[in-house]
Amino acid sequence: MICWCRDCKWYDADCEVCTNNKSSHCTYKVSTYDSCEQCKSRKYNFVFPTVKYVWVNTLNQQMDHVLSEVVEATQDLINGRLGDMDMEVMDIIHSCETLLRMREAKGIDLESVRKAVVEKNGYRGYYNVPEQSQKKPTP
Repeated sequence: MICWCRDCKWYDADCEVCTNNKSSHCTYKVSTYDSCEQCKSRKYNFVFPTVKYVWVNTLNQQMDHVLSEVVEATQDLINGRLGDMDMEVMDIIHSCETLLRMREAKGIDLESVRKAVVEKNGYRGYYNVPEQSQKKPTP
């Protein structure tokens, strides 16, 4: 058994170090770099850690947050702040992951959804780039 899951941030209430300090490392049982059984069995892997909004926000609130991040990234692009835009795009991804975690918590199989999107976009030709158009993207 682990005392702290590095993925979902679940912690063992019997672990005095984790419950008292909410530390990122605990030697009570094992390293925090382990995952709980639920996270180990997950088919879909997220890039960012879980945030509290998975359990706090409604789907509508989280979608509003995704859209607010898109607006921020767009404003940075318009104003030529590309470094800030990069950060906001990462925020978009993080916010979208939060929305997907909320759906996963309701039993949605995200790996099946991911595969369906890849198949749909494959049929649309998104992955088949003709050789003459394989130029570097315009900045």
